[in-house]
Amino acid sequence: MKKYIFLIALAPVLIGIILYSLRNINNVKQSTIAGNKFYTVLFSKKDNKLLEEIDLNWKYLAHFESAFNHISNSTLTDTISIYSNMVNNKDVPNVLRELAQYLEVMNLLNQGGKINEDKINNLESSTVYPYSSQEAIAIVKIHNNDIKGALEILRSLLNDRKCPILIKANAQELLQIYGS
Repeated sequence: MKKYIFLIALAPVLIGIILYSLRNINNVKQSTIAGNKFYTVLFSKKDNKLLEEIDLNWKYLAHFESAFNHISNSTLTDTISIYSNMVNNKDVPNVLRELAQYLEVMNLLNQGGKINEDKINNLESSTVYPYSSQEAIAIVKIHNNDIKGALEILRSLLNDRKCPILIKANAQELLQIYGS
């Protein structure tokens, strides 16, 4: 009798394992299909429209690749437009949206364009890349001749224990150049 009770208790566990495995196999298939489409777009330099039908984040990675191609071709306006569209698209995962936000500001700065307060405020609210964003804001403030505001941010980066070493080193160099 104990054998049958054990077998009856074991059956739902086995069914659960089988269903879980089937689900994972389906996810792997979807990811493989999406990856193949991504590489087709990436290496053939085809339009990203092929990736729009995919639910995964591959299409957003293709947007980053497209923006990089525009940088390589010296068409920064197109690059900034791609990043701006990603920032404004709420379907883009937060980590990619914040990266696009950062890259948009840095490309605007590189182009010598005016960076409006909304873009700076968006960087200030960054939760994924807070230290890189603060460093970028300091650079924008230096660019806008707000040296006092930049120095304040740079000092706060140096005093923050959690700040990555590379960003602290950059902050230290900027303080040596602009600090008194």
